Amino acid sequence: MTDLRESGAAPRPDGDVVGEDDPLSVIRRRRMVTEPLGHVEPLDGLRAIAVLGVVLYHARFSWIPGGFLGVSTFFTLSGFLITSLLLREWNSSDEGVDLRRFWRRRFRRLLPASWATLGAVLLMALVGIWNTDQLRSLRGDVPFALAEIINWHFIAQDRSYGASFQAPSPLEHFWSLAVEQQFYVILPLLVVGVLALGRTRPARQRITMLALVFLALTAFSAISNGWYARTSIDRAYFGTDSRMAEMLVGSLLAILTLRRLRLPPSLARRISIALGLTAIVVTGWLWHSATLESAWLYPWGLLLSALCTAAIVFAAIQGGGLGRVLSIPPLLWLGRISYGVYLLHWPVFLWLTPQRVGWSPWPLFALRMAVTCTLAVAMFHLIENPVRHGARLKGRRAPIAALLAAIALLAGTAWVTRDLPPPSRLVAATEEQAAAPTTIPPPAVRVAVVGDQLADSLGATIDKVEGLEVTVATVPDCGLVVGGFVTTADGRVERDVERCRGATDRMVQAVEQAQPDVVLMVGTMRDVSARRLTLDDSWAGPQDPRVEDLLRVDMGAFADQLGATGAEVVVVTMPRVRNTVAPTPMPDPAPEADAAQERLLQVEREQIRAGSPGPGFRENDDARVDHLNGILS
Repeated sequence: MTDLRESGAAPRPDGDVVGEDDPLSVIRRRRMVTEPLGHVEPLDGLRAIAVLGVVLYHARFSWIPGGFLGVSTFFTLSGFLITSLLLREWNSSDEGVDLRRFWRRRFRRLLPASWATLGAVLLMALVGIWNTDQLRSLRGDVPFALAEIINWHFIAQDRSYGASFQAPSPLEHFWSLAVEQQFYVILPLLVVGVLALGRTRPARQRITMLALVFLALTAFSAISNGWYARTSIDRAYFGTDSRMAEMLVGSLLAILTLRRLRLPPSLARRISIALGLTAIVVTGWLWHSATLESAWLYPWGLLLSALCTAAIVFAAIQGGGLGRVLSIPPLLWLGRISYGVYLLHWPVFLWLTPQRVGWSPWPLFALRMAVTCTLAVAMFHLIENPVRHGARLKGRRAPIAALLAAIALLAGTAWVTRDLPPPSRLVAATEEQAAAPTTIPPPAVRVAVVGDQLADSLGATIDKVEGLEVTVATVPDCGLVVGGFVTTADGRVERDVERCRGATDRMVQAVEQAQPDVVLMVGTMRDVSARRLTLDDSWAGPQDPRVEDLLRVDMGAFADQLGATGAEVVVVTMPRVRNTVAPTPMPDPAPEADAAQERLLQVEREQIRAGSPGPGFRENDDARVDHLNGILS
């Protein structure tokens, strides 16, 4: 077909073309004058900053509680890039958008690396890295991750992001990949459908119609996000519909920059760069101030994050100082492998825990990142790039390889989770009761309550409930976690194991004898008291990442022991509330408390030199052995 511009057709001022010989052809080829996008290096730097925010958040540094908003940055950037590609293809091609080719490119870009990560997680399960809870989560998570709907699986399970008292799933971070993949399926259909509605209209009018649709969907998504957050923050956080606004903000930016991507040197360009720098400052504030429970985050904080990302993207495209900063070689290098870093960092972080490695936060972070980046570089060169550019899996071999890989991953999941304990007796009893005639009275539910004296009072209360048989297995003034030094209610300092050595073992033995259907793990005051883990550490409360990691890992191990009896384990804690006030630092105990601790340490020194570590010392506890030996050095 001959280009109408070459055949004498008269161009309109808005860039549309009108001819007389073939009206239908003219309608198909009404185009806008657009600026090519190409590869923009500063956007690789922005990817690097986004993934750094996420990994710093997962490293549990207290100064970046909102680093999870790096995912929001990815959402908006992805919305901008994908929409820009779709609109430019639609505008430049007679056939419009080739949906099959678009989806094939997306799958080649995203699926090989994510499936390779699934395989790595299963290999880690095979060598015994994951505990029972994590293996049980993999049994359901892997199939939904393969289908790219794991976020809805989390919603159906009422799963919280970063649950505090159980081992997180190694695939917990796959929820954002599922949201993006679903967006990549929906967006092209939406773009093609809306643009096809106005076949007889000029291109500019059809693009305007698409922008109005995007605005309406953005408003709908933001409203639904705020609505869901009123009753379930996790529903608002994981839902594709409730997070779509952040990607659509990027799509709206793509429409605004379709005709002119880069501004000429002018006041408008300087203003856009200034807005981008301001947006960086605001983003830094969000990452420093936001938490998952912040009420203002849903939807206003998420919308603000998306708008800031859009401003940074537009400013970075203009060049100048911001573009040069985002194009420094370390950021470009990290940005190019950012997808692999995001995929691999979470399993690596769950593997290289403070308890396993025994290092302080920053050296541990350096080790985790070194391992993550090494694996990401290998995956980039061996899997991502070869598959993406068609060097491997050409033609029909690609779908066959994908099918075989999916079968292998499902079979591997079944294999590594084959020996998990059966469902608890409570679940089995519930199923039997549902199938039994209603005239048969249900059997009594056996409940064991473990904890301290608070658990005693709770056990006495629920023992009065009809249909329950209650056993209480408690140790007064001891917690569910034992470690370091703790402060008591009267301000004294105790070495935790001096009073509570073997407390959890005694609770487990009592539960094994009672054979309950349900175990209630009741959180204790000792678990939330000020704690000092090592001689070099400062006093810290449960919100401190070091103490929180101790609580997470030790309480998870204790829950595993209780669950091994066949009972359903329920952790009873303080009610979860939205945090609208910044946490206050944990004050140090009184000077006499530190003096008491020093006296305890002096006794330890003398016992170690005498060859008798004392009653609180456990030879099979490597972490505490290292701690006691470190006192002497």
